[in-house]
Amino acid sequence: MKTTSVVPAKGLQLSNAAIDARLIRLPEVLKIYPVGKTSWYAGVKSGLFPRPKKLHGGRAVAWYEHEVIALAESLRGDD
Repeated sequence: MKTTSVVPAKGLQLSNAAIDARLIRLPEVLKIYPVGKTSWYAGVKSGLFPRPKKLHGGRAVAWYEHEVIALAESLRGDD
């Protein structure tokens, strides 16, 4: 199973909750799960992919990184 690591700035400690709460925008999502934008949004609409979280200030959305990684691993079969 592939794991990702987050390295905090010098002197800072990150909890598991902070790592799980990391939000990523669509370009980073598509690096983890490489499909086209249209395919990604179709998967979100159908319920196959995680729903985005709205960010403050307009139409911006992001996804929880751990949800996208779990999706990519589950569909690849890397349990």
